[in-house]
Amino acid sequence: MANQRTYYSNSVESAVAQARQELGEETLLVDAGPTGEAERHLGAYAVLVESGSDEPETPTGLSRVHEASSSSSAPGGLDAIQSELSRLSILVGSLTAHSPGFGYVPEMNEVAAQLGASGLPHTLIRQILERVERRLGLRHSPEPATESQIRRGIAAELESMLAVSPGLGGDEGRRRVVAFVGPPGAGKTTTLAKLAMRYGIAGRIPSVIVSTDCYRIAASEQLRAYASILGLPFALAETPGALSRVMVEQRQKDLVFIDTPGFGPRDQDFLDEWSSKLNSHSDIQVYLVLPATARCEDLLAAYRRWALFHPTRLIFTHMDETEFHGGWLGLALTTGLPISCLCFGQGVPEDLEVASKPLLLQLLFGGAARAANA
Repeated sequence: MANQRTYYSNSVESAVAQARQELGEETLLVDAGPTGEAERHLGAYAVLVESGSDEPETPTGLSRVHEASSSSSAPGGLDAIQSELSRLSILVGSLTAHSPGFGYVPEMNEVAAQLGASGLPHTLIRQILERVERRLGLRHSPEPATESQIRRGIAAELESMLAVSPGLGGDEGRRRVVAFVGPPGAGKTTTLAKLAMRYGIAGRIPSVIVSTDCYRIAASEQLRAYASILGLPFALAETPGALSRVMVEQRQKDLVFIDTPGFGPRDQDFLDEWSSKLNSHSDIQVYLVLPATARCEDLLAAYRRWALFHPTRLIFTHMDETEFHGGWLGLALTTGLPISCLCFGQGVPEDLEVASKPLLLQLLFGGAARAANA
């Protein structure tokens, strides 16, 4: 029976080299991904390999856990124990995910490692690569597939799975009301200004900017300043009831941009109240704005929290602050929501790109390669 072990190193290549030196040249790369905070001192990547040896071996990750745990009686031992338990959980999860039936053909391993290093969830990687195996007939082919064939297969699968809705979507000849929701600091206000500039000002469409953020100090004043610079009218709706009045007053405007507060975990009552109000207006399209720098797990948690608003599209911000693009793409693939825009900085409106499938694939593959070679 093949033996699987986990190695930690600052690069995937050095971990694989160490594994082949210890276990033999036939050792195969099974999976790789960035280590968590608890394992960071062991190396930047956790690399799972498989050897042809029948001898039961103690996985490298487990042996290091044992060594670290033996010192947990020192002051702060509880933190050390918790760190090692976290590391064990990650290792066991990795071994379980790649139990028999979930392995890839050898030529897929390097690409799988790169996608894992990008932050794309392992469940999605398995789903994508299994589809590519079937598409290319890799398990029954006498000849191994080339890397370019595999990448083209992955690109084709991702293109079929990803959804995009460039810009504001909808029919330009019809009135559009768009609201931006999301956690604090995601960049909703700046994103709104970029879109108002590109579609309202540049498109010469009668527009209005509406702020409902009366919870942060001077938040509405920031948006009022943006509106003044852009030369657009500004309205403030301090309560959900006031929003209905503003909507009636601004009914002649063809584009209505609504900024909302970034409610925190303790603001559930406000979240419920405002989501109910926005949902009562069937003509409002809700855009969920999230930072691309967050892990997929954190983005999924944010999506579940803001799902009360029934968002129809996704916008990702802080794109210039990360090279790991698997996390936010993983959220889009998991939820099935179309991606509308990507924001790469604070510049208004130049640091905004409308979503397209070629752009998304370019970011994923480029980031995956850089992550794996870091």
